[in-house]
Parts: sequence; structure tokens; C-alpha cells
Amino acid sequence: MKREYRFSSILWIMLIVGVTNYLLSRLALALDEENFILGFIVDLITGLISFIFTFAISGGLLRNRMGSVGDYLNQVNYINMKVVTVGFLIAVAGAIISLLGSASGAYGVFKTMASPNNSTVFAIGSILLPILGALVIAVIALFFTYSDFYLADHYDTEDWVITIIGNIFKQGKRLFKKTLILSLKFFGIPLILLLVSIGMLFFVKDEMVWLGLFAFIMVVFAIAGIIISIVYLARLSDIYLDDKLEIEE
Repeated sequence: MKREYRFSSILWIMLIVGVTNYLLSRLALALDEENFILGFIVDLITGLISFIFTFAISGGLLRNRMGSVGDYLNQVNYINMKVVTVGFLIAVAGAIISLLGSASGAYGVFKTMASPNNSTVFAIGSILLPILGALVIAVIALFFTYSDFYLADHYDTEDWVITIIGNIFKQGKRLFKKTLILSLKFFGIPLILLLVSIGMLFFVKDEMVWLGLFAFIMVVFAIAGIIISIVYLARLSDIYLDDKLEIEE
């Protein structure tokens, strides 16, 4: 069931967190671009900021969908140590999985499996492995899609941290099909359109025209990406609330 929500409130919050994290990242680069510790600290800070604001949006979509920016931000008051702990553990697990997926080790594994004399197989594998890795990461992420909604809804639960993570996973598994269809609809189709649009640029011979069209396409899809993300979050909250109602009935 589709429910109404205040688009502008979510948009402003996303702009605030986006600008804040961008400025922090630029500041870290300006201070010392090669300082690993500084970069790590900034990543932690920006990750925490993203979690706080995402939690605020999730809580607002569950409790006060038509609220103002202030009403959404007031959801931060529901954050406690247990919420932060669960969010941190899920974020760390996601970061580790992403790191493993993008590590050069995958390249090495394929190199040992493929025939060293078959350059064609090696070339295909070096392309397919990152794609397969990205798909695996995406599938795992779908199981934890509703983590922020669950935490915002059960911030006062007495369950143990491991129990909460298990419940989030179970809900993600139960709603996996609906989430996958929604994700493909909101992100799969735009991605295909983006690739087709960029592909069409190969038929443009004039370099200046090519650059102009490329910049225009990027701006259009960047704006569309923000809009799609907001509507996507709202529809995810609809799925979460519908599932909650079905359980209560």
C-alpha cells in the first residue's frame, strides 16, 4: 500500500548529509591526502553522520511521514547505544564484504584457476569476476535493507544485539522477493537507460558536442538519482509497514 509522505523534508535532509560529508572529505584531503589514519577517522565520522540521518529519515517515514524537516530530525532522539552498536556491526560487516569483493585477491584466484596460455578465458574472467562479486554484495545487502527501519521501530527493544541482527536478516529474507523487484524497478531500469545513453554518444563525432552531451546526461541522471532514492526509501517503508501489519493481524 502506497502512503503519502513529504518529499521536501527528505530531500533537505539528504542534501544536508551529502554536503556535510563532502566538505569533511575535502577537508581531509586538504589537510593530508596521504594520511591513512586521518582518512580512516573521516570515513568513520561520515559513516556515522550518514547512519544518523538515514535513521532519522527511516523513523520519520514510520512515525510522521508528512512531518517537517525538524520532525524528521527529531527521530534522532530515539538513537541509543544498542541502535548504534547494531548499525555499526552491520556497517562493518558490509565494509568487509565490499573490501573482499574488490580486493585484488579475486583476480589472483582466477589467475590460478585459468589456463595461463588461454588469454581469452583470462580476459573474460577478469571482467566477470568483479561483476559477480558486485552481484553477491548486492544480494547480501538486500537481506539487510530494512535494518534502519527495524532499528527505528524497535529502538527500545530488550533483545540482545545478535538477536536484533538475526531478526533484521529474517525480515530481509522474508521480504527478499518484494525488495528485489522494487530495487530492479527503481535502479535497474535507470541504469540500463544510463548505459544506453552513454552508448549512443559513441556515434557523436564532434568532441565538444560529445562532452556537452555527456555532462548533460550526468547532471540529468544525478538529479534523477536523488529523486529515485527518496521515492525508493518511501516505498521500502511501505513494504516494511505492510509486513508489520500482516504480522500483527
